[in-house]
Amino acid sequence: MGKRIFLQRKGSTMDSVLMGVGFMVSILYVCIILAIIFTLVVGSWKSIQRFSFSFLIGTQWNVRAAVARTPDIDVNTGRIKLQFSSSLLEQSFSKSVVLTNRTDNQEISLQSPTIEDRTLWLRADLPNGTYELTISEDIKNSTGYPLLYSYSYTFNVKDGVLEKGDWVRHETSLSRNGESILYGALPFLLGTILTSLLAMLFSVPFAIAIAIYLNEYEKKTRKAYILSSISDLLAGIPSVIYGFWGMFFLAPYFGSNIFTASLVLAIMSLPYSTAMTREAIALVPNALRYAGYAMGATKYAVLLHIVIPYARSGIIAGVILALGRALGETLAVTMVIGNSNRMPFSIFEPAQTIASLIANEYAESSGIKQSALIEMGLLLICVTIFFALLGRFLIRSRRSV
Repeated sequence: MGKRIFLQRKGSTMDSVLMGVGFMVSILYVCIILAIIFTLVVGSWKSIQRFSFSFLIGTQWNVRAAVARTPDIDVNTGRIKLQFSSSLLEQSFSKSVVLTNRTDNQEISLQSPTIEDRTLWLRADLPNGTYELTISEDIKNSTGYPLLYSYSYTFNVKDGVLEKGDWVRHETSLSRNGESILYGALPFLLGTILTSLLAMLFSVPFAIAIAIYLNEYEKKTRKAYILSSISDLLAGIPSVIYGFWGMFFLAPYFGSNIFTASLVLAIMSLPYSTAMTREAIALVPNALRYAGYAMGATKYAVLLHIVIPYARSGIIAGVILALGRALGETLAVTMVIGNSNRMPFSIFEPAQTIASLIANEYAESSGIKQSALIEMGLLLICVTIFFALLGRFLIRSRRSV
C-alpha cells in the first residue's frame, strides 16, 4: 500500500512538471509570434504612416531603368551605347537622354536614337571638352509613369581620346495628384496568391491519389514502402535544387512566369500534403470499410463515400500545411518566376511574390524602401495567418457535419 502511494505521488509530480513545461513552451510560442509581428510593425512604421491603405491597392513599385554597365562611347564615330537593366521601357526616348558639353554648357544634339533589346544607341559629334550624359526621369515604364531615378555620367574627350568618368545617381519623387505611388503591394500579393493556389490546384489531386493508392491498394507492401520513402525524400531536397531543375527543364518550354513557378511549388509541396493525407486515410476504422463492403458497395464507392469523407479534416490540414510552404517559398520561386514588378494579367506573364521581392531588393534597400519591404513581410505573415485560420474554420465545419 505504501509503495502504491509512493508511485502515485511520483506520478503526480511528473504530471506537474510536464504540465509546467508544456505551459511554458506554449507561452514561449505566443511570445515569439508577438515579437515577430511587433518587430515587423516597428520596422515598417514609416511605410505604414506614409502609404496607409494605398499600399495594399497600389500597383507601382520603384521601377527603375538603371544602366547596366558603363556606356560604350566611340569618340571617332560619335556612337554611344547604353545598356539598361530593365526591360520595362517604351520605344520612345524623346527628351529622356541629354548630352551636354559642360565646357560651354551647350546641349549636344543626339542623332537617330534607336533601342533594341534593352540597348539604346545614340550618335553625336564629340569634339574636345567635358560632357555630361543624363538619363532623366522622363523615361516611361510600361504603365506610363516616370521612373524614379535619373543618372548622369561625366566624361572627358581630349584629342580623340575618351577619359572615362563616374556615374552619379539622383533620386527623384514620384507622385500623382499629390499622393505618393512609389510603393504598392498589389502586384506581389497577387503573384503570391496566384502561384500558391495554382500549386495547390496542381498538387492536391495527385496527393490524394498517391495516398489512396498507398493506403488502399498497396497497403503494407514493399512497393508502398519504396514509394512512401521516395515521397518523404522529396521533402528533404533543398529548394535551390528545385529552382535549378525548374530553370533547366521547365523554363525553356514554359518561360519564366507564374505558371512555371506554380509547377515548381506543386512538386515541392506534394510530399507534405501526401504525408498528411496518408495519415488521415490510415486513421479511418476498418469497420467502416467492411460495413460498406457488407452492403454491396464496390471499393471505389467505399473510398468515395466513406473513406474520403471521414478523412477530409486531415486532408484539409495537409493542404493548409502545403499551402503554408508554398506561400513562404523564396529561392526556388525567385529563380523561375521572372522577377517582374508589373501587375500580372495572365499566369504566363513574369511576376514576383512577396518573398522573392524581399530576397531580391532588401540587401540594397534603405530608408522608406526598406520600411516598405518590411511591411511586405508583415503582409505575408497576415496572408499566412488568414489561410491558416481559414483552414481551421473548414476543418471545424467539416467535423460538425
